[in-house]
Amino acid sequence: MNLINSATVNAININIDWNQIVNQIINGLMIAVVILIILLVGYLVGVLAKKATVFALRKTVDPALEKTDLGQSIAKSGVDFANLIGGLVLAFVLSIAFLVAVHYLPNMGEAGNVITQVALYLPRLIGGVIVLTVGIILVGLLAKYIETLLDGVFDRKDRELSKLISNLILIGLIAFAITLGLNIMLLNGELVYPLILGTVIIGAGAIIGGTMVDSLTRDHPSFEDAAPYAKFLIYIVFITIGVAAIFSQYPATLAVLQTLAWGLAIAMALLMVPFIIKLFKAEYKPAEKEVKKEE
Repeated sequence: MNLINSATVNAININIDWNQIVNQIINGLMIAVVILIILLVGYLVGVLAKKATVFALRKTVDPALEKTDLGQSIAKSGVDFANLIGGLVLAFVLSIAFLVAVHYLPNMGEAGNVITQVALYLPRLIGGVIVLTVGIILVGLLAKYIETLLDGVFDRKDRELSKLISNLILIGLIAFAITLGLNIMLLNGELVYPLILGTVIIGAGAIIGGTMVDSLTRDHPSFEDAAPYAKFLIYIVFITIGVAAIFSQYPATLAVLQTLAWGLAIAMALLMVPFIIKLFKAEYKPAEKEVKKEE
């Protein structure tokens, strides 16, 4: 009798265990169906958002972009800007759907925490890439528009000044777009901002130096021989300042760069002395000849 009773109890226990397994399977299937529905809806919404984005870009940005050097470079590289942004929008919507779906997953311990962190970061990553890509393109178009407006304000001989201003605005806006994109991706910090600042300084120095020397050479042809050295001096100064800004978090490196900057500045200034003397002689000789003729 005891053996029969124990067998009956075990059978009952086995039936209870099977019921739990069946319930778990049903719950798992329901969760899987909900997740699939969320991902499917996200994909459909993403496809619609992609089509709407591509259509809008084809009608607005693409025609303006084709008229710029940046747009021509993109076209030569074989990249379809509208489809690229549309694909990023689709990926962004899918990342949001994935984030929502992750909340329906059962507790999986450490693995679940990792999946949740990845799901939380994906929208930021894709959103930051979208801001960087679209921001830089729109900044280029805005800078070109500003240059066109300034061309109508300045005289023909001062067109280089309008280009200088638009290029400086371009560099500043690109730095802003990069900073905004990196902030969205949580890639900000003590190492990122000095890098952006140093790059802006170097770029601005190259533009300012080239424009100033070219304008001076146009107005004073005798300065043509010294122009390459003047450009090199300006470039070296701004590059040194930019590199110092990039490595500002490292005091030892910064001290070495400061010493190097002073040495380069003094050396290049000494090299420029003969050319400056030659420039003044060339400028004042015609005036002296005219005075002698009048006498």
